[in-house]
Amino acid sequence: MKTSYEELADSLKDLISEKGIDYLSKYPYSVYTTMIKEDVSPSLSAAVLVTILASIHMGPENKNRDELALVIREKCLLNDETSLLLADMYRKLFSSDNRREWKERRHEGFRELCSSEWEYSFSGESTWRRNGVHIDCFCDINLSYAVTDPDKLMPLLKDALDNNPFVKAGELCKQIETGLDKVIQDRLDNWVTGDPFHEPYMEDFPRECQLEIEDFFEKYGLKLVDYTCDTDQSDYERDDVLGYYY
Repeated sequence: MKTSYEELADSLKDLISEKGIDYLSKYPYSVYTTMIKEDVSPSLSAAVLVTILASIHMGPENKNRDELALVIREKCLLNDETSLLLADMYRKLFSSDNRREWKERRHEGFRELCSSEWEYSFSGESTWRRNGVHIDCFCDINLSYAVTDPDKLMPLLKDALDNNPFVKAGELCKQIETGLDKVIQDRLDNWVTGDPFHEPYMEDFPRECQLEIEDFFEKYGLKLVDYTCDTDQSDYERDDVLGYYY
């Protein structure tokens, strides 16, 4: 069972280093449950929760040990021993070394994203229907991309970076690729179902989809490095076999 102020500080530092400093204020109860799971004393976990709710963690580096303990005792109604332990914990947690480390790490995932190439895969399908028959159409896309203009990309990732300035590059890629998924699926659906009177011709889809992807990338300061798109489509299949008719 973790009971020392050093162990408490290390537990909170690990959490901050993963989730960001604002995580304490935004999700205090999650901080409490995480500490419990990490074998921190339940009573001390509860005491930490109380101090977070009282905003004790906002600026403790500006107070000496006794001043901070007094604030904790008066605001949180904790005893002298616990107040002093938490004062030591907060001073260790927000030491100049830790604050310097967090400042240097801010947006490190974004910097990594901007300095590398990233791979992306998509598999999608859509169905054309006409006069009681349908054709199933498929595409498999593999591509790689890179950042050319970080300033244009930043608005797309702003919410993720504001929520956690230490967010990993891979998580930021997921934000980009969620938008890319929609662009490709919308283009596939429009290509397949856009003209109900003529069956789709999937052999021309790869080039049309590439243009759509390049437009999306241009909007957000990205470039298409490599791209392949394989397509397929079924023969005519009767809808009434499946129990419905169009």
